[in-house]
Amino acid sequence: AEGHEVGQADAGGALVDVRKEIADRGVDAVLKDMHADNAARAKWRYGDMSFAEKEVADFKRNEPELYEQLLPARNRQWLPQIQRALAGKRNAMVLVGALHLTGEDGLVEMLRREGFNPEQMYGIDRPGREVIEP
Repeated sequence: AEGHEVGQADAGGALVDVRKEIADRGVDAVLKDMHADNAARAKWRYGDMSFAEKEVADFKRNEPELYEQLLPARNRQWLPQIQRALAGKRNAMVLVGALHLTGEDGLVEMLRREGFNPEQMYGIDRPGREVIEP
């Protein structure tokens, strides 16, 4: 990150709660709830967010308190910092997990409500290319 400012928006409190959730339910159960399978991740790389939309809906329905804590609450915490970065004169890159981007509580919708026009960017994994299953 030479010559670039690097910041961290997460206060870390959510990570303590995730550790408690893992201790209560077990790592396999938490990971199963939080991560899509490899085929779904491959689709995401090509712009298909349907897996994330389903994951978010299932997570919200099955674990509403944990969902609120890990996704919407953290998104709200990060939003002011993202807005400041986007309003600056320098280019900004925001890295978050895919589940933070989708749904009414996702960062994309939050930014739209604040007057920004976020759009998905593509590199080599752009739509129209063949999806290679892992």
